[in-house]
Amino acid sequence: MNVLIVGNDRFLLKQHAKKWLETQAPFAKDVDPVVMDGSSTDFKWDEVFEEILTISFFSDIKVIELMHPPGFANTSTMSEAQLKQWTHMIEQLPKEVILIVMVEANKIDQRLKIVKPLLVKGKLIQVSGLSPNEFRKFVQRQCDLRNMSMDSATFEQLMYRLPKQMTPCLNELDKLANYPHKLDQKTMSLLLSVPLEENVFELSKAIVSKNLKKALHIYGDLQTLKHDPVALIPSIAWQLRLMFQVLLLQRERLSSFEIRERLNENDFVLSKAIEYAKGSSVERIVDLLEHLASLDQQIKSGKVDKKFGFELFMIEATR
Repeated sequence: MNVLIVGNDRFLLKQHAKKWLETQAPFAKDVDPVVMDGSSTDFKWDEVFEEILTISFFSDIKVIELMHPPGFANTSTMSEAQLKQWTHMIEQLPKEVILIVMVEANKIDQRLKIVKPLLVKGKLIQVSGLSPNEFRKFVQRQCDLRNMSMDSATFEQLMYRLPKQMTPCLNELDKLANYPHKLDQKTMSLLLSVPLEENVFELSKAIVSKNLKKALHIYGDLQTLKHDPVALIPSIAWQLRLMFQVLLLQRERLSSFEIRERLNENDFVLSKAIEYAKGSSVERIVDLLEHLASLDQQIKSGKVDKKFGFELFMIEATR
């Protein structure tokens, strides 16, 4: 028995794997799974094959969780011989083995040779991320479970600063739950830094909307957190390119749903790009990208100081 579960949040993947096991194989729900992480540097396909063939001494059923194996959403590390062995093993999967493959991606290509065997007898489950409202309710529920009380303003501060991925979000909540005093806005700002992704998105928005004061304020925060201006350039460029794609697709009169389907990006990231592209134009985004490319070249060639160069870029870009 096997299942392939695809989604962009590891926590949600694990939740769906547990739910699937409880409904499709309730006799195995209490079996401790063998977890193999394909993103690990020491991951080896041969060890997966060996695990599938090894008889469990502690139970009649073996549950194997194969997390994010290479080749499903990125470059495959399988040789032709291994691919042949993988295909044979999935087709002849021992009846006492339950294989749960989880892939962190928005979607996968079902035509891939490594994917096809799983879909012959198994099932594909596509896991959607939480909407902003669902994420908010999730955080509220987790705060209640941890007996964390705070006023509405402090909760809004929490929502702004929490990572949008579930696992790091829960880690931060666990940290806050151990704080011995009352949680207020000041404490929240001291204990939780704004996620870099959120900061860079806000910086991109300020630049695109020509809000120099806000751009300098966010940049100052990033400097305090020791973020290198050189590292910010590709992040902002990537976000601008995403806005550029959104604007081009909007010119084709595609809906937000169709744009999401076409670009296949993380829901949170794409929502920000759609929001921040409003009021801008393809021409302005192209101009900003050209400015960034020029700045990157000048910094790397030593013609301009990185800190001064980035500040100058913001000033010129927001005129």
